[in-house]
Amino acid sequence: MRRVWQTHNSKLKWLAIVAAVVVVALGGYWVASLIGDNGSNSSDTSTPSYDYNTVAANVNDSNYAPAINALDKQIKTTPDKSQKVSFLMQQASLATKAKKYDDCISFAKKADAIQPTSGAAYLQAQCATGNGDKATAIADYKLAISRLDPNNELDKLDIQDYQDAIVQLGGSNE
Repeated sequence: MRRVWQTHNSKLKWLAIVAAVVVVALGGYWVASLIGDNGSNSSDTSTPSYDYNTVAANVNDSNYAPAINALDKQIKTTPDKSQKVSFLMQQASLATKAKKYDDCISFAKKADAIQPTSGAAYLQAQCATGNGDKATAIADYKLAISRLDPNNELDKLDIQDYQDAIVQLGGSNE
């Protein structure tokens, strides 16, 4: 009798495991059908598909404008200021990689107007350098330095890099 009970318990355990797997699989299928194949709500067409890393790895004339437009739509739809800054900085970074320095400066200035950061000032300096405007680049590097904490070890490295860039541009290392 004991052996029959053990066999019965074993079969019940397997039945419970199989039932749990089926429930999880069906639940996963149901959730996937709700959100669509690309991970976004299938009824939401306001935010186009865009992957910064893919575009940034190989920026060219054919993918630059669509990426910038996709980010513009995200900027317009998000109420979160830090997300807006992040999207603007992505635009500035893509513009730098595409050597569209005036675009980069515009995006970085917009980000800086929302939330002043050393990163925005740095991108402006890089783009001013790309445009051959050494005086503006030096001023932007100095602005970036002023926004960093000289007591922070990582910031110290950035400060040194920015000071070196100033010297390379013909400025003084103050």
